[in-house]
Amino acid sequence: MNTSTNLDQIEISIIIPIYFNRLELYQVIDRCIKSVKEHYPTAELILVDDASPIEVDWDISIRKDINTGYTNTVNQGLRAATRDILVVMNDDITLKTGDLDRFYKISSVGIYSPKTTDEGAGDYFGSLWGMNKETYKIMGDLDENYPHYFSDTKYYERAKKLGVPIIKWEDIVVEHIGKATYKTIGM
Repeated sequence: MNTSTNLDQIEISIIIPIYFNRLELYQVIDRCIKSVKEHYPTAELILVDDASPIEVDWDISIRKDINTGYTNTVNQGLRAATRDILVVMNDDITLKTGDLDRFYKISSVGIYSPKTTDEGAGDYFGSLWGMNKETYKIMGDLDENYPHYFSDTKYYERAKKLGVPIIKWEDIVVEHIGKATYKTIGM
């Protein structure tokens, strides 16, 4: 098993919202989940299923009866998290050794994010980001007026308004397919 170092004393929750609506997505989502379990086995993995029309064999933490969108799904995962560090990760990310290690060192208020393979320069975040519980208490939930898109943008704007720092780790690049789930449903 290939795992990152110094994770024994770390308390981290990884929230992955899932919407499994096409069989061809199975490999993408399964690879995501397996990469978390392989590289971060001590993390609290919270899989929140947004009423997927196809049943799966993954260990789902929360299965919603009604599809309410990405934003509500993330919020349910954030509320369920029990660890000190909260990481939100799309279901089309594949981790490698070290990708999340810096999250384990978060000690101050802020929203932190590595770069992903499908984005350009900038301090914004979207497909993979995290914060400590102190930051979550300041920020609160994502804005559910934006059920699928722009909730991360609104969260970013709220952080700036509240003076919560946005820290982008440009030297860490994480593999992200980019909207794999929504491409198949025409969103």
